[in-house]
Amino acid sequence: MISVVPSQIPYLIKNRKLFRPVNNYLIGGSFIPPKIQTIIFESGIKAWESYGMTETASHIGIRKVNAPGQEEPFTPMEDVIVSLDSRGCLIIERKGWEPVITNDIAQLYDGGRFKIIGRIDDVIITGGKKFHPAEMEKTAEELLPFKFMFKGKRDDKWGETISIVVELNSQETNVEFPSLELINALLESKFERWQLPKSIEIVESLPRTPNGKLKRR
Repeated sequence: MISVVPSQIPYLIKNRKLFRPVNNYLIGGSFIPPKIQTIIFESGIKAWESYGMTETASHIGIRKVNAPGQEEPFTPMEDVIVSLDSRGCLIIERKGWEPVITNDIAQLYDGGRFKIIGRIDDVIITGGKKFHPAEMEKTAEELLPFKFMFKGKRDDKWGETISIVVELNSQETNVEFPSLELINALLESKFERWQLPKSIEIVESLPRTPNGKLKRR
């Protein structure tokens, strides 16, 4: 077994012959982008996505990596019990540990399994409707050929509106960045009208934490 972050996967798969055989890839640190999910699925390797954090001493749940759109819920480790608080955020309980109350909005399934929808502090509330950026980015990544993120923008009428931030130095494509109208034309096949971004911002590079997670605020 080898433990890696998502960005290492394409290189490892492409150069498998240079390394000792690996039976299982344990992937953590951040969610797996759809394009890397596709690479994993088409390669035929056995890969597992982990969920956890420093406060839980590494991962507390895992799930097999499938094709984009076919993600299974996380299965918690044997000594882990999960529940939701009044906000809909995940509570993690482990024997001998203090409960960990996260800011991760989750959905529970039978057998204690769970899916992460997004961070409560990232939720954009526009016109009374909740927009979860991380979840919608997974859908949009299949449609847009450049690096981007969604963020909230203050608005006097709607409270917040959805803005799309596009990375100028995207390494994935050399295409010229289209207008907001063209972006929305690509998104409207899988987005509802209210979910389409109302403004666009071009930046040199997307703001990220040291471990690669997007900094939306």
